[in-house]
Amino acid sequence: MLIDSVPQPSIAKGGAVPNLERKCAIVTAEEVKPKCQAMQDAKYPELDDLDFAPQQADDLAGLLGGTSLGYDVIRIRKADVRKLGRLRDIKTSRAPLRIFHFIAHGHNRQNGLNLIPSGGRFADETNLRYLCESLNADLAEKDSHALLILDLCNAGAGLKRLEKGDIEYLWIAGASANEPAFYGWFTRSVLAVLKQIENGELAHYSGYYPMKLFRTAVERTYNLIKAQEAVEAGVEEGLLPKSWFSGRFDSGDDIEAPFFRVPRRIDASIKELQSLQQVEGGLKDFAETKYFYDRLGRNFTGRADILRDIGTWRTNSETNCGLWLITGAAGAGKSSIVAANVLTSHPVFLSDPEHWAYIESLDFPPNFTNGGVGAVAAVHARQLQTAEIIESIAKQYAEQDQSDHRLMNEPTVAGLRNWMYEQQESPMLIIDALDEATSPETTAEVLLRPLLSVRKHQKPICRMLVATRNDTGGLKAIVESLLSDASNPVSHQLDEDTAMLRGDLHDFISKVLNRASQWDGGSTNAVSQLIAKRLVENPTNIGCGAFLVAALYVEHLVNMRRVPKRLEDLDRKIPVTLPSVLELHLSNVEDTTKRRNLRAVLASLAHTRGSGMSAALIRTLAINVFHATDDIDVVDILGSNNGVKVYVRTAVDSSGGVVYQLFHKALADHLKNHPFEFQD
Repeated sequence: MLIDSVPQPSIAKGGAVPNLERKCAIVTAEEVKPKCQAMQDAKYPELDDLDFAPQQADDLAGLLGGTSLGYDVIRIRKADVRKLGRLRDIKTSRAPLRIFHFIAHGHNRQNGLNLIPSGGRFADETNLRYLCESLNADLAEKDSHALLILDLCNAGAGLKRLEKGDIEYLWIAGASANEPAFYGWFTRSVLAVLKQIENGELAHYSGYYPMKLFRTAVERTYNLIKAQEAVEAGVEEGLLPKSWFSGRFDSGDDIEAPFFRVPRRIDASIKELQSLQQVEGGLKDFAETKYFYDRLGRNFTGRADILRDIGTWRTNSETNCGLWLITGAAGAGKSSIVAANVLTSHPVFLSDPEHWAYIESLDFPPNFTNGGVGAVAAVHARQLQTAEIIESIAKQYAEQDQSDHRLMNEPTVAGLRNWMYEQQESPMLIIDALDEATSPETTAEVLLRPLLSVRKHQKPICRMLVATRNDTGGLKAIVESLLSDASNPVSHQLDEDTAMLRGDLHDFISKVLNRASQWDGGSTNAVSQLIAKRLVENPTNIGCGAFLVAALYVEHLVNMRRVPKRLEDLDRKIPVTLPSVLELHLSNVEDTTKRRNLRAVLASLAHTRGSGMSAALIRTLAINVFHATDDIDVVDILGSNNGVKVYVRTAVDSSGGVVYQLFHKALADHLKNHPFEFQD
C-alpha cells in the first residue's frame, strides 16, 4: 500500500487536556528525478534515491503512533502531487493537534519552496507557502495546534520567503537556509528526542512537554549528530546546516501546546516539581521536602538539643545573638538542622496546608513548630556566586515586604543592610553550605560580615543561621571572622560533642527499626547501641558525618528484611563513611548487569555541574563512558526504590526540564575516583 494508517490508541487521562484527537502525516519523497539541483549547485556528491528516508519515517510513525504519544498516523511514501492530496484530510480535520513531517529534497521555485523534488508535476499541495497559509487560517479560528517538521533542502530559505502572518499560528522546525539537508540528520534528531520522551528520559514537571524544551532537545541532539558525522560525510564545518525554528517557536509568549505527553511514571512527581518550579532559585534545595523526608522521614530526631535551642532563639525578638554557626564534616547533619529550620519558618512553606501535615509527622521539639519572628530568607549556597546569593535574599525579603520596593530596585548588600536596619523585628537570614559557594571567602567578606557587624540599639540588625564545613585553613579563617564580627554568637561543632551525637544516633536508629516489623525491642536496642558506638568512636569516620551514614545504613538494614543472628556478624559490616554505605548497597545487588548499570548512572552523576544533569545525558555518559548496557532504563533507576534514588536529588532547570545530581559531595568525590568496580 502507498498509504498506511496506524490507528490511534485510547489515551489515558493524566495531562492538562485529556483525550485530545491527534493526527500526523509523515511524508517521504525518496525517489529523486532528476538529482537534487541544490546538491548539484553546491558541488556536493550527487545523491540518488533517499535510501535512508523510508526507514527513518517508519520509525517515526511507530513512535508517534504508539501508546505513549497516541497519534493517528498517515504514512505517505514516494510522494507526488496525487498522494499529497491526502494531506487535505489532516489539514481540514477538527483534530486539535496535527503534525506534518517531510523528508525529501526540497526544490526552490519562483512561487516558493516545493515539498517534493523537481521533475514532477507541481500544484498547491506541493507548495510550502500554500500549506502554511491554509493551515494558519484554519488554526486562527480554532483552539488547536499544528507542527511542521521539514527535513528538506533549503527549508530555511523557504521559510524566510513566507510572511510572518502566514505562519503566526504554526510551529515550524527545519534545516537552515540555502543549504542541503544531510542524510536525514534532522529527522534522526526528532526521532531521538521522541524516544527520550517515550522512555521518560526527557523529564519535565508538567503534564505536557513545553515546546521550548522540545526545541532545545532537538537542537542539542542535531548538533551532536552533526559533530559525529560531518567528518565522515566530508562536509566543511562552515557549510553545515543549522537547525531552524520559526512561527510560534519565535513567540515570546508561554503558549501551551500539548503535542507530547509526559509519561505517567514521571507524572507521579509532577505536583511536587510544579511547586518546586515556583520557588525562588536559592531556596529550591530546601523546597525538596521529599529529599529531606526520604533520608529521615517520620524518624527524624536531628540534634534535639540544638533544635530546641535554635527554636528558642529564632522566636525571641529581644535576642542579642546575631549568629548561630553550625560546623562539622560533610554529612555531620548540618543541612538536616538547617533544613528543619527553613521548613518550619519560611513563609513559602508555611502557607501550604499539605506542607504543615508533613511537618506535623516529624518529631520536632514542641517549640520548633511555632515558626519565628520577622521576615525569613534562606539560601543553599552550593555553586552560587555571591551576586546570586544576594539577589535571592533580596527577592525573598521583597516578597514578604511588598510595601517597600527598594529591595527589588537595589538588590545589593547596602540595600539589604538599610532595609534590615528599618525593620521592627530583626529578620532571619539562613545560609546553608557556605563552603560550597563558588567563593566562600567572597560571600563571607562581601555579604555576611557587613551584615553581622551592624547594630541597632546594641542589637543585631538580623539573626543569621549559617552552616559550613571548617576542615580547611581557609574555611577556619572564615568561621573565625564571622564569630568575631557577630553579636554574642553561638557555635556548634557537630563532630566534637560525641556524647550528644551518640545519644541522638541511638534515638534515631531505634525509631527506624521499631517501625520495621521484623525487629523486636530487644534486638533494636542492642543494634542501635552498637551502630551508634561504631559510628561515633571509629577513627576512620573522617570527612563524612555519622548521622547521614546512620540514616542510609539503617534504611539498608530495614530493606534486607531480616535480622542478623549475631551482633558480631553485624559489627564487622557496619559502614562508617558515606561511600562505604554506597558500596555496601551495590555489593548486595546480585545481578552483575544491574549492578554495573547502577554504578554507571552514579558515576555519570558524579560529573554534574550546575543545577543537574538530564536523564538523556546521564544515559549517554553511562553507555559510552561507564560501560552500561544499551538497554539501560535511566529513569527507572533514578526513580525506583530498588535503584539509586536514595543517593540522588531532583531539580528543575531553566527550561522546565527535570535534572538530577548526587545529593552529597562525598559521593561525587568517591565515584570520580572509583567509577567502576570498587576494590577495598
